[in-house]
Amino acid sequence: MSLRTVFQTLRYKNNNAEVLTHGPYACNKSNAWLHDGYYFWEEFIEPAHHWGKTWCAKKYIITGGECLIFENQLFDLVGNLHHIREMRETVEYLTEKGLVTEDTTVAHVIDFLKKQEVFDYLAIRADTTNAFRQKYKLAVLKYDVNNETILVMNPAVQICIYDLEKALFYGFRIVYPEVEQSA
Repeated sequence: MSLRTVFQTLRYKNNNAEVLTHGPYACNKSNAWLHDGYYFWEEFIEPAHHWGKTWCAKKYIITGGECLIFENQLFDLVGNLHHIREMRETVEYLTEKGLVTEDTTVAHVIDFLKKQEVFDYLAIRADTTNAFRQKYKLAVLKYDVNNETILVMNPAVQICIYDLEKALFYGFRIVYPEVEQSA
């Protein structure tokens, strides 16, 4: 089991009391990267700020909370090489069946696995740092002064939780801007 600190960026609508009462909010847009669910930035608040500045025209709030997710409940595309291999093997299988195009996404593959009833995870996590490219200020450290290989010390890791109750989500609050909590 792992305690995770998570942050959700929301467009500021002058409705903080409503957010505290009804949040966090699920995403079910057609372009949801990791399927429908509650999207959070894990551990580092910098990606949440970057998202707010980039996608919310700098008018945003950041909420936070904690959740407990057992390792067997998490499909981990960041730190579990077995899960990454599973994803690759699924894509290879779908490719052989002619079901993969250049428009196939991670969400499409997850949808396929859910329909096959073989994806029963509570949450999925993915490193989305690459999506930010040069716009995101990376904290990096070289492994070797003569090499360009770096350790990213503030990765943009997203976690999509499919069921907040089962994830034992708690401590929901507004963390940016600092406001008095009134829900």
